[in-house]
Amino acid sequence: MAYPFKNLVFQGGGVLGVAYAGAVEVLKANQILENVQNLAGTSAGAIACLVLALRYEADEVASILVETDFKAFTQESRPLEFHDRYGWYTTGPLQKWLRDRIREASANFPDGAEFSGEETFADFAERGCRNIIVFATDLNRRETREFSRRRTPSVRVVDAVTASLTIPAFFQSFQFPENNPDDHIYVDGGALLNYPIMTFDEYGVNDETLGFTLVQGDRFGVESDLGFGTFRLWAESQYETIKKVQLNLLNMQAEHRNRTVMIDVGQISPIDFEIDEEQKEWLLDRGRTATEDFLKLYDYRQSFRYRVARTVRRVVRGFRED
Repeated sequence: MAYPFKNLVFQGGGVLGVAYAGAVEVLKANQILENVQNLAGTSAGAIACLVLALRYEADEVASILVETDFKAFTQESRPLEFHDRYGWYTTGPLQKWLRDRIREASANFPDGAEFSGEETFADFAERGCRNIIVFATDLNRRETREFSRRRTPSVRVVDAVTASLTIPAFFQSFQFPENNPDDHIYVDGGALLNYPIMTFDEYGVNDETLGFTLVQGDRFGVESDLGFGTFRLWAESQYETIKKVQLNLLNMQAEHRNRTVMIDVGQISPIDFEIDEEQKEWLLDRGRTATEDFLKLYDYRQSFRYRVARTVRRVVRGFRED
């Protein structure tokens, strides 16, 4: 079956975003990925958008995420800077990892020209990357900020993705170099908009959009052991509380739910940066299974609608003939 999807949207979810690589494999197998033109995401979803914008193959995306040592992202702790920088860990290692992924993408493009890692959104468009839109939270303006070739063409993509990934209190808040686009303080886009499914709904619900969320059914509603002196659990509880509120809003809106692949990621914490290879492989499998199940249901719905429409046409034709 030919699918209409040209826009992909990815929810934030920390290390759980590994599951998206499994989903991408299924999109590739069903000839969906080749038709994708636009990408939007927040936090971990912004990473998925970045590698797809850079035209990495599905198997390469999986290899990158499985082989990455996420512990390296939390090697530079700065507890004495918490009061001034509003976070425990620097974003330096994370930003270096993102920049390396951009540099290594040169082979994915016909011209073979090298990427420096400092490309702007305008540069991405010029080089033939897929259109990428990411979101971060602007604390000065107290609102969500979109970063894209339309809104911020001169902003470096690596900076925008870093801003989108800056989990509040866990990572130090982000300020754009050279005040481009401004000197504001930014944190994770998921603080206000963790699932930007409406990004491409310019004229109502866009049937060409397919979204992906990470559902922790076994964790929501379970009381944690949070107390004073447990920083990681405190940061995790904040993150999951914000995510739960936004997921509840999604569940109340059928038009979004019907175009969303919900990936059950079990009880793994989104900020478990010590996640091992076995857990990553499990997440990959969850992404594959959820996407396959969604497409089967989508196929059924489409065929059911066709049968109903065909029946209605026959009934109407019968009335006319009578």
